[in-house]
Amino acid sequence: MRPPPPHADPAAGAFTLVEMLTVLGVIVLVLAMVMPALNGMLDGRKLDATAGQVAASLRLARQQAITANRDLEVRFYEFREGETWTMKALQAFLPDPEGAARPVSGAFFLPPGVVVSGRTGESTLFTLPERTPEPDAPALPPPVARNYRYRAFLFRANGTPPAKSWLTLRLEGRDAPGVTIAIDAATGRVSAFVP
Repeated sequence: MRPPPPHADPAAGAFTLVEMLTVLGVIVLVLAMVMPALNGMLDGRKLDATAGQVAASLRLARQQAITANRDLEVRFYEFREGETWTMKALQAFLPDPEGAARPVSGAFFLPPGVVVSGRTGESTLFTLPERTPEPDAPALPPPVARNYRYRAFLFRANGTPPAKSWLTLRLEGRDAPGVTIAIDAATGRVSAFVP
């Protein structure tokens, strides 16, 4: 008769607690190094997507001016945040024969963290005069309502602006390069440039 086979030690193939904690520590360390780069990449994609949406809104406004064969005004809204004004939305308006402007599109709000740059030389919008809303101007959604000011950019009836214009979108509070949207004075063509 044979003796029964020796029983294997049940812990022989398992990991020790120290080994498992070491592996978890390495994983946490790698994630800590990768997360800032991943966040920067996601913010960059958000900025690019927003620039594409703003450029598309401007192209649509240009097309509406050509179709209506009338000048069309694009208003860039600035909202007060504490002591500073920040440009964060745009909307197209078509003046009626009596001179009142009626909206031809809903207001497009930039996503949180993306703003039109107010730095010198980065946006010609800031050379345009500031305006406050007229009494019959549409209110924007709360909490803004009529607590805004705007700068109006014009597309002529032929789809061209009065002068070459551009604006730069940036991530709020960062010095990273932004995306510049240019409007050609001769053709009205809208282009986005990423550095």
